[in-house]
Amino acid sequence: MTCQSVVIVGSGIAGIYSALLAKTKYPNAHISLVEKSEQLGGLLSSTKIEGHWFDYGTHVPRYTGDSDIDALLFSSINLSDYWQFQNINAANVGPFNTLYTDSPNPFLGSKTNTQLAQQLLELTQENNDTRYHEQNFDSLKSQLDATYGPNLTKNFFAPLMNKRFGACLSEMATDSHKIIGLQRLILGDGELMRKLKGSPRLDEILAFASQEEGLSPFKNIYPKGDKGIRVWIDSLVANLEKCGVNIYTQTGISEVNMTGDRVIKSVVLSSGQRIDCNLLVWTAPLIMLIRSAKLTYMPSTRPIFRTSSLYHFVFPDPPKISSNYVNVHDPAFSSFRVTLYSNLAKTTTDEHRVTVEVMHDIEAPAPSRESICQELYDMGIMPVTSRPSLTHVLAASSGFPVLTPAFKKEMGEQEKLVETKIANVVTLGKASGTAFFMADVLKEAKCKLNQYFERNFDDHNEDNIDKSRQAVSNLSS
Repeated sequence: MTCQSVVIVGSGIAGIYSALLAKTKYPNAHISLVEKSEQLGGLLSSTKIEGHWFDYGTHVPRYTGDSDIDALLFSSINLSDYWQFQNINAANVGPFNTLYTDSPNPFLGSKTNTQLAQQLLELTQENNDTRYHEQNFDSLKSQLDATYGPNLTKNFFAPLMNKRFGACLSEMATDSHKIIGLQRLILGDGELMRKLKGSPRLDEILAFASQEEGLSPFKNIYPKGDKGIRVWIDSLVANLEKCGVNIYTQTGISEVNMTGDRVIKSVVLSSGQRIDCNLLVWTAPLIMLIRSAKLTYMPSTRPIFRTSSLYHFVFPDPPKISSNYVNVHDPAFSSFRVTLYSNLAKTTTDEHRVTVEVMHDIEAPAPSRESICQELYDMGIMPVTSRPSLTHVLAASSGFPVLTPAFKKEMGEQEKLVETKIANVVTLGKASGTAFFMADVLKEAKCKLNQYFERNFDDHNEDNIDKSRQAVSNLSS
């Protein structure tokens, strides 16, 4: 079978990359990208408020190290329009309101941490157990107890995870802490951390005291100027249009038409337009595909979501620190991450943009603007004498799911159902539930799509691969 038509649903980074990959491999195929929102990019986007641009939180693209992926996403941009750096220069506010500007990883080595000696003792004792990797943990609590010891689990992880997800550790799935950057801790100065990281097991869960040590070999980029990450997304959208991808915004899939042998032949958009389909790439929540395809299914659980609210500020004075962003690991604060645009984009201005991300229950009212602004003062990020000229609160369009074992099981059941009932579908990103960070999402997309192409399309041969390379080269020119 030849590849004639690919429909991709969802235009986050997984959807955009999938469209570019499909079009470069099959230049003559009809590639369609379908997005329910007005613009492409998902959370990798920016919004303009009273003349000021704000991102949806801290989003800094990083090269993946995969030359094929990086060529599609970065080779066509003018790097002179971007800042390039190995070190993002991030800070964190750890427990006891300790501002630590040398790393984004949680710093627990404060002198006010009276339990540090016990935490270090438990940490080294627990990780002498060479059977760790053979264990199957039934919850995040049992995993953290075995990994970091009961003291850190109870006094650090439990209150912080409850702040972010509104759930106790025994209710959460394993590895949930990694989603919010809590897998590596700092418990002392550079000498101590280098010594502890000499243990292969501890090296996996501890960080260097300084982000200048152990730098990633892959560079980060961020647009110069004040338009934010939207500049990068606009360049990718221009590439999609240049290579002939059909883009449909403010619409979705209302109907999926299949043959008796489980093969999708076409999809119908909300507007009523019908599109032929050899392959459906789905990056949105799978329950939407299940409904559009009219598959018989009864969910085993209803996901619990948290609302993510974005507090956008403009201050007349610069931040007190030079960090690009700050992770807030103190449960006493509602904030969980702060983006400092004038530091990140190196803009010279008298107006300094700041975004604070806050997670809270859907039913609960969002914290007041005044209280979040006060947190910026209390954490030592903004000068107390500086009063914002603009304050705006924006609730993210989609909430963040609480990662319970039941939720992960439900996602697995939905994916299994779709793969069983539909022959020509590939699930990625949110739909797969297996990759959350950008590099992981992209590598998963490349692997899954190439495997499908090789198994199902006759025109996946060396001649077409040469055309693909030429298509990538054309995008770069």
